Amino acid sequence: MGFNISGLAINSSYENKLVELQNDLNLTFDYIEDVNFETASSNWTDEGIAYIYFTPKSTLLFLHVDMCIEPYPIKENNVLSFALSELSMAFSINYTEGKEVKRYIIEHNGEKVSDEGTSFSFENSCDDASEIIWKLLDEVLDTSYDDIDLAATAKKFRVTYGKPVVKQPTQPTDNSETKNIENKDPQQELESKYRQLSNSELIAEFKRYIDTPDVKTSDLSKEEQLALLSIIEERKIGLQHFAHATEKKENNDGCMSGLLLMMLLTTSLIIYAIL
Repeated sequence: MGFNISGLAINSSYENKLVELQNDLNLTFDYIEDVNFETASSNWTDEGIAYIYFTPKSTLLFLHVDMCIEPYPIKENNVLSFALSELSMAFSINYTEGKEVKRYIIEHNGEKVSDEGTSFSFENSCDDASEIIWKLLDEVLDTSYDDIDLAATAKKFRVTYGKPVVKQPTQPTDNSETKNIENKDPQQELESKYRQLSNSELIAEFKRYIDTPDVKTSDLSKEEQLALLSIIEERKIGLQHFAHATEKKENNDGCMSGLLLMMLLTTSLIIYAIL
């Protein structure tokens, strides 16, 4: 059946530095249990779940495919964000050094749908993008993926977008409930709503807004529009995903490459579940 995995590789070990990892990735992890590496790396990762494996020099995360088609730039680190489906022959690569995206590839059935950045010296010897992923994984992890012990310990977490929220203690008063309601920031509430959406859902919502003939007549309020754009910026969703969304309707013969990959990988998920 082949590999069907998606995740992130970072050339720095975040073992015992979970708070720093959450801040750098803009994600929140809630610990569930320890598992072995075989379980962590077994095909697609369920939505809302993350598996993290630490080496002495690097960190490997397995995440749901929706979370792995965008870059995760971290200052002074190299990060590989990847999705690999040998079942559907669909592959995605986002490779960053520091805050700069160095390589971006989306490939399906041997055809590069997107191909940006400077090619790696070893790419000419690769039959397809999956081989590029494996080589980059070994390089970023500073160890061979194939040499990782399947019995090694990984950690299972629940994962959500956004940094952990630090709750501030409040002094109870007779009117505290009323004051809390009055003091709620509508913008923060709207951002919280959009923060629950996956990247693909955010893109779809943005496209629906753009496709309105007159954006002034959109059913999204000004506050909702600002909140939507704020979360898109927070996630650092690549502009390439909105290229076709901003064109006139009569010119939208193509599909957004990221959404195309999402459909392909989702299809492979369904096929894998049936098999």
